[in-house]
Amino acid sequence: MTIPHLGIHSRFEILNGSRTFEDYIEKAKFLGIDTLGIADLNTLGGTFSFQTACQKAGIKSILGETVRVKRNDETFFVKLYVKNKAGWQNLLRISKAIKVDNDGFVTEKELLERSNGIILVINPDAINHFNKVYYYKYSNTFKEVFFQLDVTEWVSDERDKNYLLNTQKYFKELYPSCKPVLIHDSYYLDKEDSHIKASMNSIGGLSEEYRSNDQHFKNSKEQFLILSKLFKEGDDRLQAIYDESVSNVLEIAKKCKFEIYSDTLHIPQYEMTDAESQKYKDNETMFVDLILEGLVKIGKDSDQVYLDRIQEEVATIKKGGFVDYFLNLVDVYKFADDNNLTRNVGRGSIGGSLVAYCLGIIKIDPIKYNLLFSRFLNEARILKTVKKEMIILETEQGEIELLPNKEVKVLRESQEMIILAKELQQNDGLI
Repeated sequence: MTIPHLGIHSRFEILNGSRTFEDYIEKAKFLGIDTLGIADLNTLGGTFSFQTACQKAGIKSILGETVRVKRNDETFFVKLYVKNKAGWQNLLRISKAIKVDNDGFVTEKELLERSNGIILVINPDAINHFNKVYYYKYSNTFKEVFFQLDVTEWVSDERDKNYLLNTQKYFKELYPSCKPVLIHDSYYLDKEDSHIKASMNSIGGLSEEYRSNDQHFKNSKEQFLILSKLFKEGDDRLQAIYDESVSNVLEIAKKCKFEIYSDTLHIPQYEMTDAESQKYKDNETMFVDLILEGLVKIGKDSDQVYLDRIQEEVATIKKGGFVDYFLNLVDVYKFADDNNLTRNVGRGSIGGSLVAYCLGIIKIDPIKYNLLFSRFLNEARILKTVKKEMIILETEQGEIELLPNKEVKVLRESQEMIILAKELQQNDGLI
């Protein structure tokens, strides 16, 4: 039996994790593992790259994050895994709280308010923050709360002792109400790579107390052997607890089905000011008028070479749906210029866009330097999307998306019937 590995800490966890996702995937395939989960601390920076690499290799990806939670003046860590779209949206809100609203943590109140669609796993070190009262509070909110069974051996004897005592405390106080789940945190690929994490931690100023030489990507045999050290020889509980914790990993992997949508552009719509709304009919009109004003400003409004280039660029930009993207950039750079903030004059391939020059986004004339717009944007690079009408149902398990002509079985006024999704009524109960 292959066990999903849900504890990958990637190089996006700066000065802690290492190796590429492709490296982890290659080892997973060698071990026969078909499901991987990411659990970087306080960052979602690697999630999309992780998902893309897994998709390319035919591996199921579980999106998650290890987060620092603050309760009063104390902090602790938990892992959060995304089950569905609602869970992903909540994890994004939690990440915003950590990165924007607070100083590297999410408050307990904020975490509990964003529990829908997320599975929570208590880190071994956090057990002191989860007595029975707090466990039931979390389990009533998150619905699915597990304890991470990860018996890592530490270089520091004192930390090693505390780590084992925490595991013992879990079995005494929360087990079996809170189910164990076999997840080992891996910050590097193989055991002999432990010096990499030690070196990075040293640069980051992390205490030697947190040194360990076995936080690598372990196979199932290694995991069982480490767990067996907690039990006396011949103790029947070892196999039972191991089997239970493996079963719970499989349960999490089965319930986490979300993937970040990558076939649709998500560009923020530009919101006009009141003055702009009175001056322009709509965003597209504003976009074209600003370009024409820019052409007049650079003295090229009668130059056919410039007019032809503008026509070509505008047609491509409209086709790609990037009008709001440019208007948002205009707003950002105008703010920078108005407030004497230093900004670039034309970074990367956007230097080939005459539209960007006319709008004041860049300060380089691409015609003068013979720069190509096609390097920045062309029809081949425009994301083609197929819009599908979907019926979205809100359930206790999260959102369910159905095609309008999908047959569903429902209970309506005490009568079972099969109807099309588009025929669903408010009080119908899905069967």
